[in-house]
Amino acid sequence: MLAEVGRISDSLKYCQAVYKSLKIGRSPEEDTLKQLLSSLEERIRTHQQSGYAANLAPGKIVVKLLNFFDSTVHRIAQLF
Repeated sequence: MLAEVGRISDSLKYCQAVYKSLKIGRSPEEDTLKQLLSSLEERIRTHQQSGYAANLAPGKIVVKLLNFFDSTVHRIAQLF
């Protein structure tokens, strides 16, 4: 939602906060979530540094993020 309203920097901070809040354990699910958060953060940074944040409609970013999270949750749910 932060990216949707154009608050790209805040969305990066949110990703970092979630990453830091994860337990230090080494479960496969946690490792997967950490990898996905890192990937999302990298994608947001790429858009921010390339100027896409100003040129890309916020709705398009949100759709991409929601699709990313939806597919991720689906993959994690299959592990259980």
